Order: sequence, then C-alpha cells, then structure tokens
Amino acid sequence: MTPDEARSAVYEEFLTQWADRTLVALEGSEPQAGAEPGPGVNWVRVAFRNLGGGQHTLGPSAGRIYRREASAFVQVFTPPAKGMGPGATLAHAARAIFEGRTVGGIQFNDGTISEIPLSGAEKPR
Repeated sequence: MTPDEARSAVYEEFLTQWADRTLVALEGSEPQAGAEPGPGVNWVRVAFRNLGGGQHTLGPSAGRIYRREASAFVQVFTPPAKGMGPGATLAHAARAIFEGRTVGGIQFNDGTISEIPLSGAEKPR
C-alpha cells in the first residue's frame, strides 16, 4: 500500500465512522462547500503522517518484509465557553475509531488524548 493509499483509507474510515457528529476538515483537502466552521461550532481536523519504518525480516530481497509506521491525528476544536467536556467526548469518540483496529491493512495501536488548555478566552476567578 502506498502512503497515499494509506492516507485515503484512514480518511475514508474516519468519515464513515464519524458520520455527521461535527464538521470534518481533512488535511491537504479543500473544505466542502458550506463546511467552514464558524464561531461556536465543534469541528475536527484529521491528518495522516508517514513515519518511515524498516526491514522486519531477513532473507533474499524478494522475500523480505518491511513494516512502515504512520500516525493518524485528530484535532478537536470546541468553543472555549463550553469548557473541556464536549472536546473530551469528541476526542474519545475519535480515538475509538482507530484504537486497536486494522483499517485498510493498517494496524493501529493505542491512541493518546492530549488536552490543550483553553486559550485565554476564559476569565480569571
């Protein structure tokens, strides 16, 4: 599977599983008409990165197996006024799409959710 085929398989699986939960932006693709997120709208951006890999088995060159590594990233954007709850819910749903599954021949391991603090929109108490 080429890197572009892998990317397409990951994007297709995400779009199928995500359905219409929120707007989705696929990195490297133009947003669909009318799909620009505005203020107060939850949305996600999906990206796929090839990370290289290496030779996994020995033997004659025609019989060697190579394993490639890649990562899928899903960034969740929610309005700061709603707090971390909606973002966490969406992040867990996104992780469940890939974690521990095989998609188009790509094996996914565990996923990590990293919270980014609210960006100054909150008011000090």
